[in-house]
Amino acid sequence: MSLKKVQQALDLIEANDDADFVGPVSEETIIESEERLELVFPPSYKLFLSTLGCGDIDGLEFYGIVSSDLSVVGVPNAIWVTLDERKRGLPHRYVIIGAGGDGTFFAINTATCDENGECPVDVVSPGGDASRCHGTFGEYFYEELENVFE
Repeated sequence: MSLKKVQQALDLIEANDDADFVGPVSEETIIESEERLELVFPPSYKLFLSTLGCGDIDGLEFYGIVSSDLSVVGVPNAIWVTLDERKRGLPHRYVIIGAGGDGTFFAINTATCDENGECPVDVVSPGGDASRCHGTFGEYFYEELENVFE
């Protein structure tokens, strides 16, 4: 279901001229990113990365992989943001995939994956408090885009 949601989101993006994404990321770069973060991405996030990499649409930014140079500093490099926030106490299980606009982050919780390897998305505050906001990355991606297009 989550992969289907990502595909639906990709269809929405393809039909919108305001979409600005970096483009496909290689499987090797995705694996290197997982190794650098010492965790495994869910299949829906891997599909997003391998298709779009990272980017934004109408001001809504989705963090991911900027290029094969994983040391690129700054948003929307999810690897850099996640490692930087870990220095401030972000639990190791999270991959930051977006900003909440109020100091919070949207983050994939890789410690709670289902039988398909899909993981929920939590809203995480700078202090580390978290609450569930979406069941999977695919749901997060699609629903956030739907809100933009309403």
